[in-house]
Amino acid sequence: FSMGSDNHPSNPVESVTDSGLPDIKKPPNYKFAVLSTLFGQVTSGILGGIIYLTNKTKYDARISSLPEDSHYAFAAAAVFGFTVRFVNLYPMVHKAQIMSRKGSEKIGKNLRSNPFIYQMADAPGSPAKPNAVIFANEGAAGKYNRSNRSLQHMVENMGAMVVGLPMAGLVFPFPTFASTVFWSAGRLMHQLGYSSGYGYHGSGFGIATIATCTVEGLLMVVAAKGIMGY
Repeated sequence: FSMGSDNHPSNPVESVTDSGLPDIKKPPNYKFAVLSTLFGQVTSGILGGIIYLTNKTKYDARISSLPEDSHYAFAAAAVFGFTVRFVNLYPMVHKAQIMSRKGSEKIGKNLRSNPFIYQMADAPGSPAKPNAVIFANEGAAGKYNRSNRSLQHMVENMGAMVVGLPMAGLVFPFPTFASTVFWSAGRLMHQLGYSSGYGYHGSGFGIATIATCTVEGLLMVVAAKGIMGY
């Protein structure tokens, strides 16, 4: 099936409100944000642990050479990454209340690229129309909007990489380099795919996310060895 395009779906998938948005009646699912965040942390720990075990002796020596109590700095970076992940996932709880995964008859899948939904303000003696104000979806304007949304998405999610790269690189230089290469490739794929239409960015997002989890996992390894003393 097609993951996204500038074309509207041929069949409606839900009714539409006066605002033009899908008429979705569902309660917020807060478990999604919590469980997804925890899943990301578990994935990070597994990836970091696997890399650590590939050459435990070498990595133990490097960890031992770090300044005293520096494992707390690594733990702080890991906590920072955890927070960045959660605050990026939480809006999805409410996104699911106003946007279908399959799109709408009038707008299509590209509706999901909107990070904000605006409305017109009433003027004295002139009530505003109820229509929601969203990104232009079609043609060059749509590609431009989604390309910039990809840029915004990168900035929203890059905190753990920016903080973690210089730290993880002290102990795991090559894995950190490799993770950065994969992260960069994923972000390029994300932007090029997103410009084509919502859904085509998925593979790039997955690659970049795994790379981020890997760096976070490397930080967690150093933090765990220092705090737990094993």
